[in-house]
Amino acid sequence: MVALYVCTKERELRYIVNVDSPIPILGYLIPSFQESGNPREPWHVWLNYNKNYTTLLITKDCFTKDGSISSELLTKIKTLDPAFMNNSDKYEILTAQDCVNKKNIPFMNRNTITLDNWDRNTFLCILRDIFKK
Repeated sequence: MVALYVCTKERELRYIVNVDSPIPILGYLIPSFQESGNPREPWHVWLNYNKNYTTLLITKDCFTKDGSISSELLTKIKTLDPAFMNNSDKYEILTAQDCVNKKNIPFMNRNTITLDNWDRNTFLCILRDIFKK
């Protein structure tokens, strides 16, 4: 299992999203990194491999200009988890953990059809705010 960590001040954990494969969660990050570059200070995004306690800092350089995951990041992921593609097409209902308020929050509003109709109580909305300059 891998987790997406959203932290302040390098490693101060604020939000966690646990997933079986990093590929779908990275797909949700691509638009934010493409539009805004890296998250605004003091925010950082990490992939944490729970099995071997290894983290990868996710930056705009982890994605290509055409909106794909970079070959460098894919190589690092494959080194840490050779079977990472086995679960990449598995549908998961994601929930984020708010580590400060100690509660679960929905990853996104399943009823939201457009990106203009953001639900303020979802992780994707929080993520959008983290990248807002």
